[in-house]
Formats: sequence, C-alpha cells, structure tokens
Amino acid sequence: MNRTWDEKVVLISSVRYVEDEIGQQIPDETEQEIWCCRDQISRNEFYLAGQNNMEISEVLIVHPYEYEGQRYIRFRGKKLKVVKTYQISMEELELTCTEGVEK
Repeated sequence: MNRTWDEKVVLISSVRYVEDEIGQQIPDETEQEIWCCRDQISRNEFYLAGQNNMEISEVLIVHPYEYEGQRYIRFRGKKLKVVKTYQISMEELELTCTEGVEK
C-alpha cells in the first residue's frame, strides 16, 4: 500500500510533575511533532469498539522508531488517547486513538 506522509501529529510525553505558583503538582509535558499517515477506521474495529462503549476517532500510521510509547497525542487540534498500537511492518506502526481524554 502506497501511503502519503502528509499529516503531522504531536506525541505528548509526561515526564515529570512540577509545582505551579500556588503549589499544585502539574504534569510537565514534552511534545514531539512527527509526520504520519491518516488511515481509515475499519468497519470491524468501529463495531468492536462500540461494543466496549468506546469510539475510535483516528487511526494514524507513524514510524515505529519515532514512537516511544506515548499514551497521548495531539492531532488536528484535538488531544487523543492511544488505545492500541499495531506493528504493520518494520517501517510502519498503527496508532488507534480515541477522544474524550482527561486534560
């Protein structure tokens, strides 16, 4: 399959907690922007997710050497949670993502 790597996704890593000006612990997130391919959500995946009260928002293909297990991403202005990864090949890793994540 010939993919076009014409979309950008931001991988979000929460590496540590820092204290804000009133003493609250807040996550200090680091972000890394990489190129990706947007893929279609298969009918089977859509229905299986629905059976578990989940809605798949995006399926994105990234290079596995750029992805380090981040649980959250930002794509097209939305913060999404990575619910599943699947290694397609040595050069492609599929990220299945859902909306409705905590801020």
